[in-house]
Order: sequence, then structure tokens, then C-alpha cells
Amino acid sequence: MIKPVNASLTGLIGCVALGAGVASITYLNALPPPETSLSAFATRLEGRSRAQRHNAELAAQSLDGRVIAPGATFSFNQVVRGWSVDRGYVRAPVSFDGELVPAFGGGVCQASTTLYNAALLSGLGIA
Repeated sequence: MIKPVNASLTGLIGCVALGAGVASITYLNALPPPETSLSAFATRLEGRSRAQRHNAELAAQSLDGRVIAPGATFSFNQVVRGWSVDRGYVRAPVSFDGELVPAFGGGVCQASTTLYNAALLSGLGIA
């Protein structure tokens, strides 16, 4: 969980949609000026399958434009959960018990890893 910040999560979506090799998410400061960047983090998308990039984009779309008010908490899994065909996710490789196996939502970890590291570098509280 991430505490308190106003956040705008837009960088990952454009990079995933364009198949770019690097994506980043920038958090915005809760105090004026509202668009002061606290941190950014990049994850590489090179070598990821089309299905993994698709799922990463869907996860990023769930995050896009969300604002986390000061004092509020944020849970990636509560926002992005439900990695099913009904929500548009496809089977893609995931690491399970030391092996890569196909599962719905493979690639979502790209979005969560980018978000987590940007939050960590910003000094936000993470539980």
C-alpha cells in the first residue's frame, strides 16, 4: 500500500501501447505545485511477448489518472484484480514454481513492478 500522495499514472500506458522498450511512472506531489515529480522508475518491455505487453497495458489502464489523496492508501491488487478473459486479459507466461507457465494476467507484474519502484524511490510509505 502507498500513503499519501496525489498520483497520476500515465507513462506506462503509452509506452506499452507503442511497444517501447522502457516505461516509466511518475508520481505527483500532494503539495503545491501539484505536478512536482517525486520519482520515476523504468522497466524494460523488450523481450516480452505481445500477450504480456497487452496485459501490462490493461493493468496500466486501470491505474491511469487515479489520484491518491493525502492520507489515503492505495492497493494495486484492489484496483487491478480480476485478471480474467472477461476483463480482457489473455494467457501469457508467468513465473510459477520456478517455471514459466501460461496464465491470465501474465505481464501484469510489469505494471506493478514499475509502480512499486517509483513509490519506493519517492520515499512514500509502503506496507
